[in-house]
Amino acid sequence: MKFTKAISTTILAATLVAALPALALPKGVTRQIKVDDSFHDGVIGWTATAPRMTYVYKLINVDGMIEVCGAYAVEHGPSSSFNQFLRDSAYKINGKRVVKGLKYWNRVKLSELGGAVANCKSTGVPANAAIGEKGISWSRRAYRI
Repeated sequence: MKFTKAISTTILAATLVAALPALALPKGVTRQIKVDDSFHDGVIGWTATAPRMTYVYKLINVDGMIEVCGAYAVEHGPSSSFNQFLRDSAYKINGKRVVKGLKYWNRVKLSELGGAVANCKSTGVPANAAIGEKGISWSRRAYRI
């Protein structure tokens, strides 16, 4: 009886440990990958001293489906406006919004962005689909900073 209970406990513990990485992901995030030189980057802001957001993103193929991965950093001001800006932005493929809201991107310090972990989300688009126009569709709303 004790032997069977010990085996059951060990199997349960191993199952829980294996599930922990998936449980730790933020809502809607399918995986996390390390940012490297293959990521696209950019800055949204007005001047070097005004609030601005620096970002990196990349498309990846996971099991035949396209995912969008991204991370960002906010400088010189509050992040609340950029949070809403990311929520209102999207990723489009062939004119269709395939990821609505980019707030799932991982927020990090600017000094850590180059080696950060990017959060990924599935687009629902097969990797073998005919893809013409693609890219970020930034929100055009006005935001108070």
